[in-house]
Amino acid sequence: MDKSFLFFHPNFIIQKKYPSYFFLASEASIGFHTVDKKMISGMGATYGGFFPAISNQTLENVIPALVQEIKDKDMEEVHIKLPPSYLLPSDQHTIWLKNGFTIVREDVNQHIEVLHPTIENYLNPQERRKLKQSVDIRIEINSPSVSSEARFDLLEKARLFKSTPLTISKSEWSQFTQGLEDYYYFIDAFYGSTYIGMAIGVHLQPTVLYYYLPATHPDYISLSPSVKIIQHMYALAYELSCQYVDLGISNDASGLNEGLFRFKSNMGAKVSSKYTIMRKLQ
Repeated sequence: MDKSFLFFHPNFIIQKKYPSYFFLASEASIGFHTVDKKMISGMGATYGGFFPAISNQTLENVIPALVQEIKDKDMEEVHIKLPPSYLLPSDQHTIWLKNGFTIVREDVNQHIEVLHPTIENYLNPQERRKLKQSVDIRIEINSPSVSSEARFDLLEKARLFKSTPLTISKSEWSQFTQGLEDYYYFIDAFYGSTYIGMAIGVHLQPTVLYYYLPATHPDYISLSPSVKIIQHMYALAYELSCQYVDLGISNDASGLNEGLFRFKSNMGAKVSSKYTIMRKLQ
């Protein structure tokens, strides 16, 4: 198991508090957690599936053995949150569908390719203007002046202002980076001495830095600190030799969030699909 994939790290697995299981295929692995009679790959994670990514032909060959091994464990269902399609060979999800899996969710994912030292060339004119106007915003990575409690309070305030559910509790927040500090980068934004915004850069795997839990103080939304935060996250990704900044999905159960989708597009993001699949075994 390659520990450079965050979701295979023992400390991440322990946090889930459910039995774990790994299936090996060539030099790649797929990890699961067992919940009741279900095997779930990507539980509590951005995505699961095989890491490193395998070819369509290899996948075609290993799915029957994977399904049989899970059946032999007396499981009733298998669920897999696949990586976004830009990280996989073309149309790989169709291999799973040919082998009895069905799509239970399709998300719109957006990512920026890291091809240049800075992000400026990618930006829409509108976002470029916002960046020029943000000269008074200061960014610090893992700022020692910001406590964990202050970051959570900002996140809570930002989500309440937008009437967006908070997907992490205060107790979970205080623990989720423990033993995994090398994977998480807090991008902190200040206006003078005031803490006005943040996001977490999660180094999911060697090629990907993921934009996680962004938050802007409601009183400073007009300053658009998120533009400068993403600018610095992109620079960090370049420094880490990542190929992508993954900005995550831009939809929820009710459909596409057009404002969020447009903002990410204006930042230079490309679109890919992200599928969650399942198969009943009995």
